Amino acid sequence: MPLRLIHNYSHNVFLNLAMDHSLFEYHYLNPTPLMIRIWKNEPSVIVGRSQDIHSEVEFSTCVKHNILVARRISGGGTVYHDLGNLNLSFFLFLPSLSSWGVKDISAARSFISTHVARVLQDLGYNVSVGDRNSIFLKDRKISGSGAYFRKNVLLHQMTLLFNANLDLLEKVLKARFNYATKRFPSVYSPTTNLVGLSEDWFISRLVTHFQEVFDSPFEKTSISEKEQNLASYLEKILYRNEKWIMHGDRSALPLRLPL
Repeated sequence: MPLRLIHNYSHNVFLNLAMDHSLFEYHYLNPTPLMIRIWKNEPSVIVGRSQDIHSEVEFSTCVKHNILVARRISGGGTVYHDLGNLNLSFFLFLPSLSSWGVKDISAARSFISTHVARVLQDLGYNVSVGDRNSIFLKDRKISGSGAYFRKNVLLHQMTLLFNANLDLLEKVLKARFNYATKRFPSVYSPTTNLVGLSEDWFISRLVTHFQEVFDSPFEKTSISEKEQNLASYLEKILYRNEKWIMHGDRSALPLRLPL
């Protein structure tokens, strides 16, 4: 079975977060070994599913620089996105990873982060995988991740800093102040960009690598009409909903989505 590759060109942060949610729901209904979605956001700050937004985001700086604030369905820490940041979403079916000894969500996340790091190592970058599946270039962070899962289906989201505005990144995230919060605080790490690496070249090598790992070709596909419709619905009722963004309140979601 071919692996699915989606290269998205929308920079709408709310729609992009809703799209991952939509793709997860359909992948859960009909799981395949691996699907990768590649996407970017306009300048924005995205908090993890259960985080306290006021302990994570410098709102005054976001307003000053027209930076949007959103909340994603996955866990993990708060991140800054702009067009110099590449986002990778991996949709996995855990039983497909059994031949590598992967038996649970934690191992599946480590599996993906390790293979992404291996691609960068093959390109000559001295990277390593740290705690929480972050990737570091020497002692500086270039990638963070978050996960959402249901039973044996996993969405593993990753960032990769290529040419991000690191000055703004530092200013909009409060993690550097180590504010005390009981709601899954972000852990601060100094960051850097992958200087000198072409995004297109990296994507090409990433695709080739995972084709070899899974011994199956990728099929580049578009978003289907039903996936787009569900994403648009989720964007409207959840991802642009102030209760969700500010408090993580999912009460606007119906018990059954219109799949």
